[in-house]
Amino acid sequence: MDIEKIIWETLRNNGLTSAGTAGLMGNLYAESGLIPNRVEILCLTRLSQNGKKYNDKTYTDAIDSGKIGKDEFLHPLPSKQYGYGLAQWTSPGRKSGLYDLAKNKKVSIGDAQMQISFLLQELKNSYKSVYNVLCATQSVKEASDVVLTKFECPADCGANVKATRASYGQRYYDKYKNTAITNESENKNMGTISVNDALNVMRDWIGMSRSKGTHTPIIDLYNSHKPLARGYKVSYSDAYCATTISAVFIKLNATDMVGGTECGVEEYIKLFKNKGIWNEDGTIVPEPGYIICYNWDDSTQPNDGYADHIGMVESVDKTNRTITIIEGNLNGNVAKRTITIGWGYIRGYAIPKYKTENAIENTVNDATGGCEVKLERITIGSKGNQVKTIQRILRELGYKGKDGKKLSVDGKCGDNTMYAVAEFQKAVGVKVTTGYGKAVSDKTWKALLNAA
Repeated sequence: MDIEKIIWETLRNNGLTSAGTAGLMGNLYAESGLIPNRVEILCLTRLSQNGKKYNDKTYTDAIDSGKIGKDEFLHPLPSKQYGYGLAQWTSPGRKSGLYDLAKNKKVSIGDAQMQISFLLQELKNSYKSVYNVLCATQSVKEASDVVLTKFECPADCGANVKATRASYGQRYYDKYKNTAITNESENKNMGTISVNDALNVMRDWIGMSRSKGTHTPIIDLYNSHKPLARGYKVSYSDAYCATTISAVFIKLNATDMVGGTECGVEEYIKLFKNKGIWNEDGTIVPEPGYIICYNWDDSTQPNDGYADHIGMVESVDKTNRTITIIEGNLNGNVAKRTITIGWGYIRGYAIPKYKTENAIENTVNDATGGCEVKLERITIGSKGNQVKTIQRILRELGYKGKDGKKLSVDGKCGDNTMYAVAEFQKAVGVKVTTGYGKAVSDKTWKALLNAA
């Protein structure tokens, strides 16, 4: 993937609008030509005049090898500051952050993904007003101007400079505005992946070990997927529980089922929330395929602390109230863990929308067009016309939600809808199968349609 597309996709995946992304890229192009190891030309000239001959590559290599230390990177010549990298970071404070991140990640100071990660880090933390504009604007000119005047801040921010940089941004906007945030090929199987598809990948990896070095295929698979989450390349010595979950969906070409990829658990929860598949309730009875997150700092429910471990539910024993989970990095291995339902350390669950298996053969008129469609298996988080059908039937039959009010026919299956379904099931003698982790399946559908 070329650098333009890497930058475009990474910025768009971090919340910037197309116009915001283009306006920022136009400025980066003006600063560095989108060349990550670009050294300010005046710096190279002055160094040459002082007997130190470098080009972009050799200067970068010297930093990576330690020949040029941090202090010299910040001040290539005594009391002098020069730009480096995609954004031509110049001030010692900002260059210091870039240098430290590269060393922490153990990558080249000229690594593009690392620099994009640092760029986003700066925007989100130190230039939040700029970031907010880039995440909201529909104007390339507005985005370009705010980056120029409040982020790059060159000596000349006049009208001609503004016009030139905005024109660069418009070029990127015109080129990429119709490009999906994530390559279609990377998610060609989204919606066709079953629970067993995901679990079988996890099962195949059981026994892989960090101490033995047999877990490397998981890390390599994760790192092969671009753009890397937050620009970070996972090393073989890193904790890899979240990396394992990401690798499952990378292997299945269905990363959008879980909102993208991540190597950090708390960051993954942010993706789950954005995707609308996160359930904060750690006391629910999960189903196979649910993604479970833990917080080891709290042993009681509700548990809403910082999450630090993750796995995938393989099976649930409702009689003995136990859950078996497959986890990456369980004591360094891909292995199984068995816990009790509602265990205090459970932070919550992500509930991917897997392909419905053993599809119900009944049909119902689709509310949008009267055509017959297969009935869906409805559970917490389900959306659409079939949820509306359930809500409409229950409302007409007089069933109310958990809040005691008439159901809203909004097509969103939440607590109130599931509560009303449970009350209906009790009334007609159908086994109660609703609530978190359970679903409206064929028997309930038949009863609802017969009662309508």
